[in-house]
Amino acid sequence: MITPENLYSGPVYARATPPGVSALSMIRITGNSLKDLLGDSIPGLRDMAQGSARYRHIPDVDDVVLVWFAAPKSYTGEDILEITFHGNDIIYDLLCTFLEKQGVKKAHPGEFSYRAVINGKMSIEKAESINDIIRATSLDELKLIRSSSSVSRKLEEILTLARTLLVDIESGIEFDEDGTTDGLFGLLSEIDFLYAQALLSSEKHRVPGVLLYGPPNCGKSTLFNQILGYERAIVSDIPGTTRDYIEGECVYRGVTFRITDSAGIRMSSESLEDKGIALTKKLFSSADLVINGGEKITSPKIINVHMKSDLGISEDSEITNVSGLTGEGVSDLLNEIILKLNDSVHNSPEIWVTSRLLDDISDIRNLAESIERENLWEVRALHIGKLIVFLEGLFGYEGFDLYGNIFSRFCVGK
Repeated sequence: MITPENLYSGPVYARATPPGVSALSMIRITGNSLKDLLGDSIPGLRDMAQGSARYRHIPDVDDVVLVWFAAPKSYTGEDILEITFHGNDIIYDLLCTFLEKQGVKKAHPGEFSYRAVINGKMSIEKAESINDIIRATSLDELKLIRSSSSVSRKLEEILTLARTLLVDIESGIEFDEDGTTDGLFGLLSEIDFLYAQALLSSEKHRVPGVLLYGPPNCGKSTLFNQILGYERAIVSDIPGTTRDYIEGECVYRGVTFRITDSAGIRMSSESLEDKGIALTKKLFSSADLVINGGEKITSPKIINVHMKSDLGISEDSEITNVSGLTGEGVSDLLNEIILKLNDSVHNSPEIWVTSRLLDDISDIRNLAESIERENLWEVRALHIGKLIVFLEGLFGYEGFDLYGNIFSRFCVGK
């Protein structure tokens, strides 16, 4: 976590691509006067122009591609050097050792965006939206993040309303006048609206769950493996093989969902299997969508499926025929899953609320309810004062701890 105590003002590096074997990987370096620091050890760096790329060899490391962004025209407002190398973790370690010998330290998660905010290149809200874009689980969520109104602007409006209302109340108390409810109604209405937007955003943050449900040997585990594209669940002709649930994550047509293979539902005298069946029933209640391979169930959140169409098909028009073994009909089932999941989201927020602010806006709503419950204007004034202090804290008046909490949740290299 970034704090004033561990904040390093010198150059830092971070891997900007995932670890593991790949064609290419990238490290980003940010800091002041990088050409002076690295110019003698990285051939050709001193001669690079803004936004240019060069193919170079770093001795004892690798053949690399360098991309140069000079301060202040860069993401962080400092010099930035991007080094692309062959995607091998051994080469990555060599490059890290090379950089650390030159005095470049490893960055904290989110430190690049932290420096961008400190150097006035972007607002905190913009930095958080970049993090949300990276972690978005659907095309719908991406569009919302990019197009929604500013939550900071709405919070500033609420803060202005609260300050104005407090002045009005204090004036009324001072001059023995009756308090006016006009400003109070406007303040509470704006807070209610923002709270509703936070709840809608919370639904968008959450990855929906899809449960494979039905009796033993109806084909759940085979279909589970087919949807994931690899053998995750053990498949057997012996009934009751799946005792516990198994989860995997699937991305289809821009939508991420969690799919769960569960224990088959049947009468059992075996205690371990009974526990698995009880757990499946709990999963059934909490799932956003259920793929049912047993007796037909009519429900908006159910897709009734015959999972072994390679052995014969169902003639019921309300049952989807798929084969987990051959893959036939699976794409149609996935299309139906996405359609159902999209239909389950009735509204989209006008304002995108980041996950960091969800609890804060809930606290604002609780403070608003405290104001509304009171009849005495003197007591209302005390609660409005608490609300103002809370809102001012959200805008960073309490120092660097706010920034540390935000940027510690970022991935490295951003």
